[in-house]
Amino acid sequence: MGTFVSDPGPNIPTGRYRVIGIDTFPWPHEEYFIGVYPDLGSAKAAAQKERQSMTAIDIYDDSGKLIAHANDAGQNW
Repeated sequence: MGTFVSDPGPNIPTGRYRVIGIDTFPWPHEEYFIGVYPDLGSAKAAAQKERQSMTAIDIYDDSGKLIAHANDAGQNW
């Protein structure tokens, strides 16, 4: 897993996408940083690679807006 993060918000380089993993087993859930990617396709590929049971993945754009989410129940991309 990546490095723990407490806020996936802004500070993403312009035109890039940040991928955050969420371990949904513990409560409260634990977030961790997966990486910053140059395009949405690369971010989605990294998210797919990181997905596993009891894990959700969020993708944020360079403004800090959540644009994609995936979990055990499915994905919205």
